[in-house]
Amino acid sequence: MTETLQHPAAARTSAPAPASVLKLDPADLADVLERLGGPSALSAGLVNVIGLEGVAERFGTRWTLRRELVHAHVERLLERHLGDAAVFQRIGEVHYVVVQAGRTRVQAQGLCLRCLREILHHFVGQVRTPDLRLHEVTRVSRDEVVGHRVDVGAAGLAEQDAAPETRSFQPPANTGGGLTPAGTGPIAPTDIVAERRSFAPGPPAPSVRASLLPVSQWTPFVASNGGTVRVSCSLEPVIKLAGSERIGFRLARQVLGAGGPLNAHELRNLSRADIARVDFATIARGLERLHAQTGGDKSPTLVAPVSFASLSNQRTRETLVSLLQQAREGVRLGLVCEICELDGVPPSALLTAVSLIRPFCVRVIAYVAELQPAVLKPLKGLGLAGVSVESPPNLGDAEFLGWAREAARAVKPVAGALVIYRVHPRERGALAALAGASHISLQAFPASSDG
Repeated sequence: MTETLQHPAAARTSAPAPASVLKLDPADLADVLERLGGPSALSAGLVNVIGLEGVAERFGTRWTLRRELVHAHVERLLERHLGDAAVFQRIGEVHYVVVQAGRTRVQAQGLCLRCLREILHHFVGQVRTPDLRLHEVTRVSRDEVVGHRVDVGAAGLAEQDAAPETRSFQPPANTGGGLTPAGTGPIAPTDIVAERRSFAPGPPAPSVRASLLPVSQWTPFVASNGGTVRVSCSLEPVIKLAGSERIGFRLARQVLGAGGPLNAHELRNLSRADIARVDFATIARGLERLHAQTGGDKSPTLVAPVSFASLSNQRTRETLVSLLQQAREGVRLGLVCEICELDGVPPSALLTAVSLIRPFCVRVIAYVAELQPAVLKPLKGLGLAGVSVESPPNLGDAEFLGWAREAARAVKPVAGALVIYRVHPRERGALAALAGASHISLQAFPASSDG
């Protein structure tokens, strides 16, 4: 379908209708033409128009009051996700022209759709295929911008609509095998009521229902910045130091880009949607490896990482819950959920995250990259069963013992239990126990390249 996009009239008192024609003011058009560059971008399909009609329609009469807020958010999001090689400009109230260099047609359209989905998630709370309004521009003149509507369904880029189904989740029995720190009391009844109420909304769209998708649906994927991201996962044996018994495995993930593993800064710069895909891929890949390693026998327990960003968003949380339920069914003594990426998160938001995740696991722990007071202080009073941290590499036995003692001293006021990851060799577990740690994971061999 080919359409002529024209700019709507200047005076509006209600939400603009998603008309097929968008007329440009001469001043706007001149600026857009100047920034579009040469005709090569048009012929390559790298010039697209993102339409916000889905947001405007939902707001209705509130659109006039909120459009400036929407524009500011959209422009910040596009600046963050499109990168330096892209140029965009708003034309009218509900359309943005986007030009992307150095990408293919599919990559350019896919990135625009990812941005549009995130915008709809933020302002509307869901994504429906009819709201994914994207046009590929094919001709620009002094009077009009001409393009055709991108068939996101045919391109395999659209998510299906959510099914109108209601689910109720019940907390599992608090069986043994997990972390048992000193001074951790039972969950208050009010917390359980809040947790059940928080998951009242329906399930994720069928296209993202975890139980119906193979691991290949999550990894590799094209991130919001246009790069390809792959998630690898290995199983690290978890040892309970009191008794020196193995209680299960930890899902140890590695996020890989074109240039190798992503560093902490690059991980923080991923969009919320990309972080969710990393979480989904980690659990799905980990369950695949667990099944292959155990031959279908259930492990006693499993430590699964969950990013705060995925847990705090209702739509990604629903898919996450589906995966956690699968993980819970694959262990005998319950799931341990580890909340990650907590730097800078307010304590009230952390408390909500802990409450949300509790119904699906026997213990909740927090992973920290650094044992600094500014990082640990907000964790106090959240009812965490433990704090986990990775062992620094290349330490001698004496250095490791000194570091572990300081770590246990720092964690004690927060959670009581210290879990140290990637300990090597196994005999060093005795030093960790002497320092005050409750559990360790043993450093596993690197994940294979197919992960």
